[in-house]
Amino acid sequence: MATHLMIRVVTNQCTGAPEYAGDQDNDPRSTSDCTTGNPTVAQTVRISELQAFTF
Repeated sequence: MATHLMIRVVTNQCTGAPEYAGDQDNDPRSTSDCTTGNPTVAQTVRISELQAFTF
């Protein structure tokens, strides 16, 4: 039986990957910058790992 659970979010693709900062293409009709193109999604994270510990 677990006594402790840990979920830690440090960054997501938009905040932790400089490769996605700035405009990614030459299309003026589309904003491909992660944070200005869709700020709501830029701050969204999905949990991919849950750790359970017994101490």
